[in-house]
Amino acid sequence: MKKRKVIHYGKKFTVLVCVALTLTITGCSEKSEESGVMVDKIENVQSENQNEGGQKDKKNSEKNEDTEIKKENNNERNSENEEKNKLEKSDNKSQETEILEGDIRSIGESGIVISQVFTEDSEEDEDVMIAYIPAEGSSDEVLITVNFTDSTKYEIKTVVNGGVNGDADVTVTEASFSDLKESSSVVLTGHYISEKEFQAELVSIYDFV
Repeated sequence: MKKRKVIHYGKKFTVLVCVALTLTITGCSEKSEESGVMVDKIENVQSENQNEGGQKDKKNSEKNEDTEIKKENNNERNSENEEKNKLEKSDNKSQETEILEGDIRSIGESGIVISQVFTEDSEEDEDVMIAYIPAEGSSDEVLITVNFTDSTKYEIKTVVNGGVNGDADVTVTEASFSDLKESSSVVLTGHYISEKEFQAELVSIYDFV
């Protein structure tokens, strides 16, 4: 009697299937792990790029802010310089020596108030200048406050013949604050402090005889 070798394909198939599944699972696991590594790497790269981009954006933002601050500071400095130049020009203008003529309206402790005298060229003779003073209390009258200091000088100019001969008809003598009288004509040398305030350095009191 011959021996029979029975092969149970069912069991063998089962074993092969299990082995195949094991290999498949192992392969999938390895691929998953590799995929996981790749995903991690991609995520890390993206994260690094985002960080670098964020840092660049932050640096650019900070740079723009610094630029704006510098512009604002420059604008402020320019504005300050413009204001300073205006003030300097205004001060220089106010310090210019000018001549002011008028009749004394009132006398104070350290100054006077005058009614300003105005001048214009004569229409009949171009070599003649006409001086006039608006009526007291009229709307055309311009009153100016004149301030004196301890360094202010005074003089009396006595004029004869109406001054037709110029300096030959004028005699100059020293004077003082006490020589000032209401209605006297004065010529003041100094500078304006404001539109209607004058600082006198020299006061010439005119006396017509």
